[in-house]
Amino acid sequence: MVCLRKLGDEADAEDALASISVTVFEKLPGTYDRILNLRAWLVQVAINHCVDVQRRRRRYSRLFLEEQACDEEVNSLSSDTLTPEEQLLEHELWQVARMLIKSLPPLLQEAADQHILKHLPYPQVADNLGVSQANVRKRIQKARDLLRQQLYAYLED
Repeated sequence: MVCLRKLGDEADAEDALASISVTVFEKLPGTYDRILNLRAWLVQVAINHCVDVQRRRRRYSRLFLEEQACDEEVNSLSSDTLTPEEQLLEHELWQVARMLIKSLPPLLQEAADQHILKHLPYPQVADNLGVSQANVRKRIQKARDLLRQQLYAYLED
């Protein structure tokens, strides 16, 4: 329930719970003797993970110049409809982003395509590519760094 409330989407909450389960399985044996309230610890692990997911979403949105409201007040004040010029700009930026992803080195391109364009979570990308989640995270990080540089260069022209 914590993940569903924090993330607002069932699929995202399920992905978060899968990741949290792995984290708890890895960290619980080494920290069990220091935990005073197991339930509170588990809830805090879930909250922290959901906050991390939300931060990644915001970073991803900023990378492609999309507006994403951080809280309900901003969301209620802003209009969801884009002007024709904004729609055209957004479409152009997505086309450029797709083109830039295709220009990445093959290992980075595969990970970026699945995670950034197809919105697949890290565990699923790792399974699809046959590598560890840490490797996928590193590839996505490198891809985003390159994409950010190339996108800024494109926007300056």
